[in-house]
Amino acid sequence: MAETDAETPAAPASTPRRWDWRPKVRWFAAEYLIVVLGVLTAVGINALWQGRQDLSAEQTYLSLISRDLGQMEANLQELADLETQQLQRGLSAYKILSDPAASDGEQARASTYLTNLTSRRTMSPTDATYQDLLSTSGLRLLRNRGLRDGLVAFYEEAERAFDVHNLNNSLIVDNLYARELHGRGLLTSSGGAGSAMRSRPDSLIAAALPGGYADAPDPLWRLPPDAPEWDVVRAVLLQRIYIAAYAQQFAEEQLEATRTLRRSIEAEQP
Repeated sequence: MAETDAETPAAPASTPRRWDWRPKVRWFAAEYLIVVLGVLTAVGINALWQGRQDLSAEQTYLSLISRDLGQMEANLQELADLETQQLQRGLSAYKILSDPAASDGEQARASTYLTNLTSRRTMSPTDATYQDLLSTSGLRLLRNRGLRDGLVAFYEEAERAFDVHNLNNSLIVDNLYARELHGRGLLTSSGGAGSAMRSRPDSLIAAALPGGYADAPDPLWRLPPDAPEWDVVRAVLLQRIYIAAYAQQFAEEQLEATRTLRRSIEAEQP
């Protein structure tokens, strides 16, 4: 029997090589960690830089607000002084008007006071920095919420109060008092020769007309004692006195509110 070739045993099938994902994951995790750390570092640095910028801007705004409030204090103090003087002038003039035996000198002094009382002062809040904060959303830079709310409330109330003050001046001083006295021709002396309220045109006319209108007694004093104009003059003068008293109170109250807010502002500054 012929001898058959021995069959060559088949080579064992090779086991498929498995994909090792672990190095890839480690690489991805390392890369991801580097990216995240870089982003967080950049965000942190930016936040730190922005925080310093905001702090610097806040201090700048606080300094500017304090400056504005300081100017507002000065304006209100001038108004308070003026209205105190106007109140005294009004009361003195009323006493002279009520005295049938007033001397020529007292009448001249009353004329000066009555004319000086036609002067009044229009007021407005000093709010340039506050308006800038509103227009640029800069109020958010003020970290003290109580101070921020107080600042808004202060300027809203100041705007309302100043509008009322100016309206009273316009209605009473301009449209009533000055119209009744000067419009009726009862006062023509522009305050008399020594008046501090005399304008440059008054001075020029007085120089050209020595002993003329500026130094002559006002027509008011030539009225008979029973003339109805006396009641009109006293009535409008009382209204003017009231407005001066109101304006004095307004100025003093607003001045105190301004000082209080300014102290709060300065407390936030280093």
